[in-house]
Amino acid sequence: EHARIYHFANGGDAEYYIGSADWRPRNLRRRVEVVTPVRDPACCRQLDAILEAELADPTAWELEPDGGYRQRRPEAGADRRGSQERLLDLASATA
Repeated sequence: EHARIYHFANGGDAEYYIGSADWRPRNLRRRVEVVTPVRDPACCRQLDAILEAELADPTAWELEPDGGYRQRRPEAGADRRGSQERLLDLASATA
């Protein structure tokens, strides 16, 4: 499952939010979804680490300009661990 973390730069002032679902029309039509700001600096750093792990996933799918998706192909010798493995490492380091 992917995280429901939203990070906005807002003119250089970082804002973080966490939510109960992604903001797709199908999730907003018949349900109530909750999004709340995160203001604690330590929590914001943790959210940044989670986003970094997910965005660095060498096997992630990327949205193309035409609306299609393409899966990344890691280079030979590159760290091939997916975001779930990276998040497990992150959780171990902060426990």
